[in-house]
Amino acid sequence: MPVSLPNFNLTFDLWVATNPNDQPVPDFAGVPCQVYIHSRADIDQILNEFSNWLPPVYLRVPIGGPKPQKGDVVQVIHLALDYYRVLWTQNIHMGFPNEYVMCLVSQCGPDGFAR
Repeated sequence: MPVSLPNFNLTFDLWVATNPNDQPVPDFAGVPCQVYIHSRADIDQILNEFSNWLPPVYLRVPIGGPKPQKGDVVQVIHLALDYYRVLWTQNIHMGFPNEYVMCLVSQCGPDGFAR
């Protein structure tokens, strides 16, 4: 069976361990990515606490470019210009031709803090 990489159909700007409001120019700009939310994934939530509803949002990034790390802020360039804080990063399918970087991210504002 052939293997394939995710379709990196979007781009993001990356602020390394700082906030866009503190540093208007990103450390890296125009990095290819894919934003992915698994439609059947478990969702971390607390009963009757909608402010604690945290769907797992993944940022997929190709190997060889900037690799977002925990604490970094990314702004996905699309219609909403969404900001996310990186919570966790790991290479997926390590050692295989379809290896890529996956980051678990949480929505935030341009100050890097949760909305």
